[in-house]
Amino acid sequence: MNDSKSARQLGMSYATASNRLRKQFMFEILRRHHENFCYRCKGEIKTAKELSIDHMIDWLDNDPSLFWKIENVTVSHLLCNTLAGRKVASNKKIVGPGNAWCTGCKQAHPIEAFDAHKSNWRGLQGQCREYRKARRPPRRKKKV
Repeated sequence: MNDSKSARQLGMSYATASNRLRKQFMFEILRRHHENFCYRCKGEIKTAKELSIDHMIDWLDNDPSLFWKIENVTVSHLLCNTLAGRKVASNKKIVGPGNAWCTGCKQAHPIEAFDAHKSNWRGLQGQCREYRKARRPPRRKKKV
């Protein structure tokens, strides 16, 4: 197959398109069989974009053969799987999909309660809007 021709027609490399198609196909089969639930948070995986293949028992620095054991493989939300992989050296809390941890008030809130922040690992401010608003000094009145 001509890679440049397929890339032009698909708008991405053939390998990227094949991987996306594979993931969408797998998600649709899981959904039809009502098996689209996260191993970690038990919540429903609603889109292929949220889907992640997950290992129930960590294989890295443990036993590489666990990587290939199908009975050790399940599905999770991509976020739940990513956060579980960071659990050792991280102060980030696993709060489930659609939520984020406020480092100010030390509570989980819906993602909508946070402003965007490009440099943050999740693209959100570290503190929720309410906490930041409460901590903001009062504005000075303008002199006329």
